[in-house]
Amino acid sequence: MLDKWDSRTPGSLPLEGRVVDDRGQPVVGARISLDCDVYVDSNEDGRFTFTRLVPSLYRLAARKDEFCADIALVTLHEGRSPVVLSMSRGITLRAQVMDGNSPVAGARILLYKEVVAVTGEDGLAVVCGVGDQFQIFDIVADGFAPTFLSMWLAPDPGGTIARSVQLSRGARVSGIVLDPEGKAVAEASVRVRGPSWGGDTLTDPTGAWNLEMLAAGTYELRASSKDHAAVPNVILELDGRNPQSGVVVRVARGGTIKGNVVDAQGDAVASSAIVAIHVESEHRRVERSARGDENGRFELKGLEPGTYDLFAHDTLRATALKRIAVVDGDVSEHVLVVANGVLAGTVVDVRGDPIVGCEVRIHAPVVRGDLTDQQGRFHLGALPPGEYDVFARRPEQRDRSHGTQMRIIAGDTVATLVLAASGTIKGRVLCDGEPLPFVGILVTDCPRFHWIGRPTGMRTEEGHFSLTGVTPGTCGLVLAAAGTAMHTIAAIVVEEGGTVDLGDVVVPRGQRITGRVRDEGGEPVAGARVVIGRRSLGDEDTGDPLQDWFQCEFQTITDNDGAYLFDGITSARPPNARGTPLSAMHVERGSSVCVPVPEGDAVVDLTLVATGTIDGLIEGFPGGFGSVNAERRGEPVDLRSTRVGPTGTFVIDRLPPGDYTLAMTSLPRAPVASPIKVSVAANERTSVRLVMPVVAPRS
Repeated sequence: MLDKWDSRTPGSLPLEGRVVDDRGQPVVGARISLDCDVYVDSNEDGRFTFTRLVPSLYRLAARKDEFCADIALVTLHEGRSPVVLSMSRGITLRAQVMDGNSPVAGARILLYKEVVAVTGEDGLAVVCGVGDQFQIFDIVADGFAPTFLSMWLAPDPGGTIARSVQLSRGARVSGIVLDPEGKAVAEASVRVRGPSWGGDTLTDPTGAWNLEMLAAGTYELRASSKDHAAVPNVILELDGRNPQSGVVVRVARGGTIKGNVVDAQGDAVASSAIVAIHVESEHRRVERSARGDENGRFELKGLEPGTYDLFAHDTLRATALKRIAVVDGDVSEHVLVVANGVLAGTVVDVRGDPIVGCEVRIHAPVVRGDLTDQQGRFHLGALPPGEYDVFARRPEQRDRSHGTQMRIIAGDTVATLVLAASGTIKGRVLCDGEPLPFVGILVTDCPRFHWIGRPTGMRTEEGHFSLTGVTPGTCGLVLAAAGTAMHTIAAIVVEEGGTVDLGDVVVPRGQRITGRVRDEGGEPVAGARVVIGRRSLGDEDTGDPLQDWFQCEFQTITDNDGAYLFDGITSARPPNARGTPLSAMHVERGSSVCVPVPEGDAVVDLTLVATGTIDGLIEGFPGGFGSVNAERRGEPVDLRSTRVGPTGTFVIDRLPPGDYTLAMTSLPRAPVASPIKVSVAANERTSVRLVMPVVAPRS
């Protein structure tokens, strides 16, 4: 896929497609996005066209009213058949945008840079047709700093999820991007990442950049251009009140890879795509790409120092991967020789009939994907020589991790992947003899571990449900609904294309916990958040209620009398010797000590106490991901935690007085600071330091 610098060059190919609903009928007026940046609408036949594109990998998505087709990878090549995007009912988001206790009217909700809703006088915006998995929206309002709203959602067709967004005032930030010689860099991209918002802006012809408003917080700024590499981030501390100007963000010269692309006879290969994969770590690989000229010459400038896998390809041929060490300021010259390397084929059912709209992907050493056309054909483009694990799944497949995987050699254009027909599980769900109008259902190979996987929300007719798209084989089913405990059915055998009728499924009533939240004087506290589970007390209401059921996370808000009610909870996740924690907090009145949830129905009153705060610094923090947990004797680990800022600072507030152990966590196999002990007093801030270990350099 070409990077943003080179994708500005128009091509000559169209990307055509058709949008259909779950019955295969055309959808008129659907909004289709290309790479979350360019938009067209489907016509009266549901058809759409993007023009003047280069052969590449693209991302397509579609929305209309309450229906959506989430992002799909599509490979564009000469002779590409039209793409079929299948839409299904999505989730409705109700976003309440507030300034403190006051609603904000006129706030814009953006998805893929396009406004999809605007708040009314009550501060409420409704966004229909939201897909499942990861979703992120930008929230923009005049006079306020931008912020974002992100969430992981389980599939819940026709469901509704509510979120509250707090906006903050901010101040203008501006500056300039300079190269190693101190010269301004025009058309550089300045990437901004902060606690409540992240985005990008381009410099003007004088190298200047400007952000109208950023809220208080610590921000990381990084710049790069098509000719310059990024250097370590600039860390900017903002108070949200005073403008900052003259912020200098520098770029490095970077390394340069240049050379020629030729065929086996030594003739130049014109206009090939050159891809350099920066192997940053085992967790992340980043591609930079460019186009060769008519004489097969190419040049990639501004590469960050490191190790790269380099290859080139055109529509039908690709070169072998070549590993290159890039050094800042150095230029390396290479000759890349192409050979036939297209990987393509067909996805069919067991009768040999083509399957339309299957998702086909490979993940290593490059990420490529496609949707099968009307003939079941897929085309992953030209790839470096070698074998690839190609994964395919049906569009209706319930479990995204299931499908068919086949090892295919690059150059094979007639591979055939056979997908078995999915099955159906149906039944009727009852609790206390009454049908349930809504149920969450998880299909899993390991029903014991109900917190792993993605449940599906289903609205029933008199308790009847029909779960389609189930992978043939033996599976388990976990069901949960409002007021119930979880119910597990093991060893369900689903045959290819078959239907399993479970009949009446009786789900037991869940545990009922009630109580009141009071302050130290015994007065009831309204608006306190009461939590059951291991979610950090510092987290806001960002969970997906459907997934919370299966992860044994529950929360509610006390009424005007300080009363709360949990009707239908289940066991701890995972089994915890300390019990399932129950706690309460209020933004102004303090927090309670965590207590274990008793067995059976119970009344548990909680008392809020004045809290203290820990201000911390991790000396020698290398950046990247890190978090700190404050563990109190008798309470679960990770209950009180926070992310570490880019400069190694962290704050954990709303801590009841007492003795705590602070422990750092990071990515797997990354070093961490040693734990320390700290005492917290009410209404006081305690400053602490953790020290990163000294890591000996590799020989």
